[in-house]
Amino acid sequence: MIEFMLRRSGRERFLLGLLGMIILPLAVIFVLLLPLQQTRDAARVARAEAQALQEWVYARAAEQPPQVTGVSAAAPQVPPIGSAGIEAGLIAAGLRGNIAGLDVRDGGVIVLRFDVVEFVPLANWISDASRGWGYDITGFHIQAGSEPGLVAASLTLTPPPG
Repeated sequence: MIEFMLRRSGRERFLLGLLGMIILPLAVIFVLLLPLQQTRDAARVARAEAQALQEWVYARAAEQPPQVTGVSAAAPQVPPIGSAGIEAGLIAAGLRGNIAGLDVRDGGVIVLRFDVVEFVPLANWISDASRGWGYDITGFHIQAGSEPGLVAASLTLTPPPG
């Protein structure tokens, strides 16, 4: 490289040096800085969209009437329906075939286990039927399945004290 430069005239060396001083900064700008700026701009747009979505969800939630969660102390207690009643509810919901285990333990505790079940029907069944069981949900574990919409779940139901 040194021999190459020494064979050049002073004017050629000056032009090559000037060319190097122009190309090197341009290469840094085009190869490093512009892609970083584009990524930063895309991240800002994604953040703004996420914030707008969050504000929209909060606004829709504020429009909804308040919902009561849980059972109030004034609500009458339903006597426990037992494993047969729960199984009948599973059959009515079309979930009986998904049960991997339905165990009754000491004290009337019922443990349900689903190895693979669709999340939406399971959640709908729990939401619709749980108030009529006469049991407290004392344990609930859910894990994502191998495919979207499928989960593994276990549910522990305990009769209320008294």
